[in-house]
Order: sequence, then structure tokens, then C-alpha cells
Amino acid sequence: MAEENPALGKSYVHGYSLENKDYPIIGVVWNPHMGGYTPSAMGTAHPDTTSYPTHKLTSITPTAADQRVLWLYEILPGPTLTSFNIDPESLALVTRDVIRVVGGSVTPGVAVGATLVITEEEAVTDYVSNKVITTIAAASNSSLATALESKRTMGYQFPARINLALLDDCPVLGFRQPSARLVEATVKTYWTISSSTPSITFDTIIPSTITVNDKEYQDVLHDAVTLNYTCGSGTVPVSWPATTPSATQYATSWIGQQKVIAAEVIPTKYKSFWRIELTFLTMR
Repeated sequence: MAEENPALGKSYVHGYSLENKDYPIIGVVWNPHMGGYTPSAMGTAHPDTTSYPTHKLTSITPTAADQRVLWLYEILPGPTLTSFNIDPESLALVTRDVIRVVGGSVTPGVAVGATLVITEEEAVTDYVSNKVITTIAAASNSSLATALESKRTMGYQFPARINLALLDDCPVLGFRQPSARLVEATVKTYWTISSSTPSITFDTIIPSTITVNDKEYQDVLHDAVTLNYTCGSGTVPVSWPATTPSATQYATSWIGQQKVIAAEVIPTKYKSFWRIELTFLTMR
């Protein structure tokens, strides 16, 4: 414990760096109003190199009780204080190492690999900083195969289908438009390490809006087709390219299958650590 009123010029243990008793912080109190007082530069060695061979001056601050000043000497780099935590969302193990260093000596950065390593600098004084190294192990739910699953109810408009060739002859059979006021969706969530925003694959639906026999059909899927229409005294062929998916593809390989209808890539509080959320729906 620091002395309450240490004598001028006397070295004493003011505290411990990161509470590690192998790294005492040495204090020396001076009166700046006395003749001959000259502040030393930060990083100057402690004058007693026998007792404190590796201590360097790290701060000069006024004392709280009087007009004296307190010089502090520390060993830099200092000790490493390690703490462990479990990220509450991903349940990934997060290790945090804090090291006392000379300010400005830290190169911040992010190393991406099997684990994520984030290096940052936190200023303590004008001369001393904490080098903070955060290491995040890959989450157990780190891919779609191991994703957490939950259920969500939602309204959804399933894509309408139109058979252009059949529509002219039998409008009732040529157009289908299923709709769900409330449907159960499956939400799959996982976390991944990536230096850039992850690219997510989802099931693309690109319908079209077309007009047939003066009636507009909005947001429909259809196959590629060409129909001939009589205009005045001639016949004009009109072609429509297939939508994505086509009506046939939707009917044969989509209905009854789970498809990704929504995808989100959400940054977490850790750089390069992402939350991926996919919403699946059984198509009708």
C-alpha cells in the first residue's frame, strides 16, 4: 500500500501493474517549487538502477492533497492479465490479454484464421498504454450444418404461376396464386470468422408482370413461351423468357422443399466475427 505522506525524493511502492506483485509501480514525490526541480523525460530510468534496474518513468502528475508532484516508474512491457469469457450469443470462448506497454508501440490489427485475434491499444496515460489482445475461438455453431434452429410464424405470399399457353384456352387452369396469411418458418443461425462480409447463398425468385388479353398478372412465374396474336390483318409473335425459377422448375423441384426466403449478415461487437441468419420456408 502506498505511504500516506511519503517523504520527498524517497522511493516507495505505489501499487502494482495490473495487480501483479511481480511488477511494483515505484512512486517518488517531489516539490516542484523547490529550487533545482527539473522534470525528467518519460522513459527515463529510475535513478536507483541497483534496486530498480528495469523501471522507467511513466507519468508525472500533481498529488491530490498538496502542491507536490508524483513521479511513477514502471517495468515496461508489464505483466499480462488474462481473462476468459463466453460470448452470450455465439457461446464462443473469448480470451482477453491485457499487457502494459509504451504508448504508440502497438500495431492494431485483425488476424483471421481458425481463431480470430484482434489487437488494439487503449491509452492509459500520455506515455503508457494497454495492449489488448482478444482471441475468439470458432463457435460450435459455425456453419449451416451446425446452426441453431428456431421457429417463426409469419405471413408470406407464395409466388403465383401462370401457364401462358393454357391461359388463352382455360384461364381457370392457367393461373395459380397460393397465399399464406400465417405460416411457420425455420430460422437457422450461425457465426463465422471472416475478414470481409460473408457471401450468403439464397434461393432467388425473380417473377415478372405481364399482360395477357388485356388482363395484368403481377409477380408471376412462367416458362419461356411464344404466342401468336392477331393484330389487324397480321399475326404478331410475342415471346416471354422464363422467370427465375420457371413455372415448371417451381412445380417440379420447389414445392414441398425448404428454400431460403431471407438471409442476413449481421456484424457483432467483434471485428470480423459475423452472425448469419437464414430463414427457410417450405414452398407451396
